[in-house]
Amino acid sequence: MAFRVGQTVGGYRFLRVLDAAGAAMVYEVENEIAGRKEILKLLPSGFEQDRNRVDRFLREAKIHSRLSHPNIAEFYSGIQLDGQLVMTMEALQGESLKERIADGSLTVAQAIDVAGQALAALDYAHQQEVVHREITPATIFIGPDGVVKLTGLGLAKQEHDPALTQVGTVVGAVHYMSPEQVKGQRDIDGRADIYALGAVLYEAATGRKPFDSQSQFDIIQAQVMQAAEPPHEVSAQVSEALSQVILKALEKDRGARYQTAGQFREALVRLGDAPVAAENAEEADGEALRDMHQLARKLEFARGPIPGATPTPVLQSSTDQDADGALQKHRRPLPSWTQSGPAAMEAPKPAKPLPVQSEPAVSLWGLEGWTKKDLVMITVLAFVMSAAAVVALMVWLGL
Repeated sequence: MAFRVGQTVGGYRFLRVLDAAGAAMVYEVENEIAGRKEILKLLPSGFEQDRNRVDRFLREAKIHSRLSHPNIAEFYSGIQLDGQLVMTMEALQGESLKERIADGSLTVAQAIDVAGQALAALDYAHQQEVVHREITPATIFIGPDGVVKLTGLGLAKQEHDPALTQVGTVVGAVHYMSPEQVKGQRDIDGRADIYALGAVLYEAATGRKPFDSQSQFDIIQAQVMQAAEPPHEVSAQVSEALSQVILKALEKDRGARYQTAGQFREALVRLGDAPVAAENAEEADGEALRDMHQLARKLEFARGPIPGATPTPVLQSSTDQDADGALQKHRRPLPSWTQSGPAAMEAPKPAKPLPVQSEPAVSLWGLEGWTKKDLVMITVLAFVMSAAAVVALMVWLGL
């Protein structure tokens, strides 16, 4: 039995239906006791006798209730409401990543930030031995404050859970499924989520899915057999460095991918902020080069005064001050989802001049500027040539 919009049951007032086509009915409700809006999922009537459906529903509630992370939608309760199995969870404000990609307002920097937060959630879930198995732009939610929340744990499973899917059955959204999921393998682990997140980041950064077709069969075949086009060749906004990170996540062989979500996340941290757009790269390179010339002039004085030279006071010109500002501008802040940034760079220590080994010049037989080493070499060479001449003469005379 479904609940009617406007009806109040067990302290929950039903506000609207969010989804009636999936495996569960999904409502937005108001918890009148807690005074907050929540999401309520209901196992539809008629499925109470379907052991597989019931087990899936109970497994989702069990898994979700064990996950507590800032980037995962909060689980509230799993109860029987008016004789029906329901679970309630956090009602999220904002929009899904799918909606953000569709309206074209997502920048590369924002895509990296969203992926980083999602990977933080996946890293935590994988440590709890939970595999999401349905990472898509629709299951990644972006709040008004930019905080990302993972949702859609209906297909999530723990490592030791009994299998509820028949061998060879494809589970998930085909555009984001790993090759091992496409093949219907049983031993799915967190690396399947890493592949899916790689596909999501590919789409978020380029505006295009890594594999797309009108035929699901073609997409499935591409997931197993075809290499994705490098993202930086699809969009000029994507740097080659980010492209390589995404392609590593999309490796067909899961042993060649990032082995943990934490590794994937660290690779994004090393990228820093958004890469420079291709059309601005030449200008940015020119500015950086000018900045480095200015810096190089300053660093010449860091080596210390030249012996015997009169020290010259160093005054910072307005041009040098502008260079300082430019250098500060090129220092990019780390994304908001990093917990600890790289250590601050230390100023370069003055380089110690290497000792020069030289021999004093000598004046011998009027040969100015020759070293002793040169003369010894010439003497040895002359002796060898003389000995060779004597031997040749003796051979010629038959001695």
